[in-house]
Amino acid sequence: ISATLYLYLILEKSGQKIYHAAPGAEGEIMIDLRNEENKRSIELIFYPTRSIYVTFSDDDIPKQGNYSVQMLTGLLEWLNLSKRE
Repeated sequence: ISATLYLYLILEKSGQKIYHAAPGAEGEIMIDLRNEENKRSIELIFYPTRSIYVTFSDDDIPKQGNYSVQMLTGLLEWLNLSKRE
């Protein structure tokens, strides 16, 4: 819970909106970030003992990996990258 609260505070300060947040059956919390303009999204899933990310894009296959807060800047840059770039 503390990791998701910290993430929420960072996202609020940066202006990145959370599309959806939900608890899971295994005690996890899922945060869904979307950029509908370029059809990309990121799911951040916080389990009690680890965190993962999954990226989704219309022009690529989903990618998944272990998440750490140090990755947030890169993930948000990917999410908000213009289709023209």
